[in-house]
Amino acid sequence: MKKRIYSLYGFIETRFADPISSIAISQKNIIIGTMMGKIYSFSIYNRKISLINELSAENISGIMFDNRETFFYASIGDEEILKFESESSNLISRIKNYDSDILHNKYCENMYCLVSKYSLLLFPLAPENQGNIEIYNFESNCQIINFEDDEKMNFKIEITNYTIPLDYNGQFIIYIEFLSDKDRNLCIKNICDDNNDNILKKKLDKNFGHISHCKFISDYNIFLVRDLNKCEIREINKDFTLIKSFKNIGDEVIAVDIFYKNNNITKNINNNINYSKNNVLKIKIDQVKNEKVFNKSSENDIIKESSFNNDIASNNSNSNDKKFKGIIAILDIDGNVNFYENNNITKIFNLYDIKDINIEQKKKMFFSMGYAYYIKCNNNFICISTDHGCYIMKLN
Repeated sequence: MKKRIYSLYGFIETRFADPISSIAISQKNIIIGTMMGKIYSFSIYNRKISLINELSAENISGIMFDNRETFFYASIGDEEILKFESESSNLISRIKNYDSDILHNKYCENMYCLVSKYSLLLFPLAPENQGNIEIYNFESNCQIINFEDDEKMNFKIEITNYTIPLDYNGQFIIYIEFLSDKDRNLCIKNICDDNNDNILKKKLDKNFGHISHCKFISDYNIFLVRDLNKCEIREINKDFTLIKSFKNIGDEVIAVDIFYKNNNITKNINNNINYSKNNVLKIKIDQVKNEKVFNKSSENDIIKESSFNNDIASNNSNSNDKKFKGIIAILDIDGNVNFYENNNITKIFNLYDIKDINIEQKKKMFFSMGYAYYIKCNNNFICISTDHGCYIMKLN
């Protein structure tokens, strides 16, 4: 494989103590949002940086381009969604997520936001006005808001009051559910299935370790990082069958991105979703051919500490059809950017080795503040959030 060489193409400096909270990339623009609600646009053509949103009431919880990259959407916390025209960065419209400020104030504190390609998921993590430190089950009233036409769909999910959402792809939600101080479930919910008995749940062995990152990487597989730098690809089935395992080249993984190559355009991995005015978020679940997704696992089934021998562990005869064909970009605390592709992990570069980056910024270190950090990629660019701002790397 030809070695990829990247160099510094641009830098979006952010204000001290205003960390980046989201990044989106298209063929023409890079958009970043911050915790204080600022939105910056970087033109790939002329490298011009524009501040297009000075201040928001809440953080920028997600940014997404539409399929044609004509517009992009910025989620302002759980409060509203802003729609911008990509070419001019002009604000086109606002979608209010709540019917009133009273409702927003009522639910905001415990609301978690997750963004997919086409929609925003509002996920309440605890009942309103509940500060109970004991773990208990409750019915969470979730809502999905379509970016394009602001149509909304409500559904309920039974979770514990100690639940951590990990990823949402417009069809499934994956999350960790704590049952006690030692016991946890790894769970996947199909948002179109109202039967909560069909939530896919798997107990984690106490030695399995902390899951720091987990993402859907296809209709069939998830990618997760546990114990700082142990990486796994698992199949979406009742056993969460281990497909591949490897260790990151470097220490703690702090950010992950998934992208696909398709004629120099990043492929949309959530292309099995249909939207209709008369049937909001209608899902073609027939594309998920593994029926075990909807089977409830036994309470005695546990995912245990896995051996890291890089062997294919799937017992599914069609596993080759479900083999991950994209690229997993991994950023670690040491500044390494690694790509996992074609069953191999390769170091692409180290941020500290990029010669055009300011030496003073290197001395202050890139990830010393302990923020949430992000990496976003397409075939030609890699965007990395740091304590100083966003570095934009270009493939030479």
